[in-house]
Amino acid sequence: IFNRPFAKLPTNWIMRAGLALVKKLSPALRHDILSEKPYFLSPLIATAQCLRCDVPGREVDVCEDIVEENALLHERFSGGFYGEEKVPSNVRKKWLSEPSFLASCKAEKGIVYTFDFYQHLFDPVEFSLKLGFKKIQLANFLSGQPIQVM
Repeated sequence: IFNRPFAKLPTNWIMRAGLALVKKLSPALRHDILSEKPYFLSPLIATAQCLRCDVPGREVDVCEDIVEENALLHERFSGGFYGEEKVPSNVRKKWLSEPSFLASCKAEKGIVYTFDFYQHLFDPVEFSLKLGFKKIQLANFLSGQPIQVM
């Protein structure tokens, strides 16, 4: 949620294409970027490119590729429910975009949660979004406001 309107936004067709891409990556996204107080809201757990839940001592090395494993988050993610050993990330995102299912998932003390949030696209040092064919400087649009994660 931002306190001031965004500035220097791209043309409407670029905005629609960009929002369609973001919506594909984060199906639960709710947004209004043209209002006096623009916002982007999405449950982080549904947005994560990869999510893993482990007991302490069995957590993954975050310098290695993370393999999706969510059986400790909800029984629906355990093997057999979906018909495969592990539920793929696109299915997790879809399920966690449903408010009723999302409400049934609780973060438990003593579980290590590892997330991958599109670090290959967002460069926090330059505050830019790297799309492969173009790098977009986000500060130009956000009117000097930080992105908030809650």
